[in-house]
Amino acid sequence: MKVFKYLKAIIILLLIGSFAFASLLTGDEILLKADEHRVVGDSFQMVIQVENYTDNQLEGVTVMEGQINNGEMTMVNFLEPVNMKGRKIIIEGEEMRLIIPNVKNPIRITASQKLVGGISYGDVAAISYSSGYTAKMIGEETVAGMNPDGTSSDKSHCYVLELVTKGKKVNYHKIILWVEQETFLPVKGDFFALSGKKMTTVYYTAPREWRGKTIITKMFLFDQINTTKYFSMEYSNFKATQITDSTTDL
Repeated sequence: MKVFKYLKAIIILLLIGSFAFASLLTGDEILLKADEHRVVGDSFQMVIQVENYTDNQLEGVTVMEGQINNGEMTMVNFLEPVNMKGRKIIIEGEEMRLIIPNVKNPIRITASQKLVGGISYGDVAAISYSSGYTAKMIGEETVAGMNPDGTSSDKSHCYVLELVTKGKKVNYHKIILWVEQETFLPVKGDFFALSGKKMTTVYYTAPREWRGKTIITKMFLFDQINTTKYFSMEYSNFKATQITDSTTDL
């Protein structure tokens, strides 16, 4: 019995210590930890599949290959549908250009412009938030997330972060982000325009292991302007581009 009580005391102290450590973290530090669950490495490729729904009916599927360098999306190649195949988005810093086969000059685009189905280029390109936003912890809250099949998941204890743009050309002016306290996995995000209007609510789900890291591989994006629309965006076929024989399908 004494041994049991001793072990119990150690576990409690360890838990208190871990929460105390987390509470000492700044909002920016928590955001960096959350981003680690969305960026699998400095340089890699992945397949991005976007499904768009209206009134819960599937309306279209867009499949792309994303190229990430130094933790930032630098190029997106369209694979499907057939009429989009061969198009590319080139991203250099804050500038985005669309290249269309048989069209001589690239077309400048913005992060807020829509691609097939209504999801924005910025939604596809934003694989992390810390480079474009400053984070402040504004509280703690218990919030429900989403399962990979779109059903509601159990509630989890989260840090609530307020992310405000650093002035870069990003898709949203402000984000309220819920980050699970124990794992630092992102759970939910509300995305706001400069006017203060809520534009999109995002749920992060389908965490999977790849090279020793837990990676968020699916997001549900709910349009808050046209509430009949939502999207799913799923990542797969991760491949580290600087390591030989590194292809691993999730």
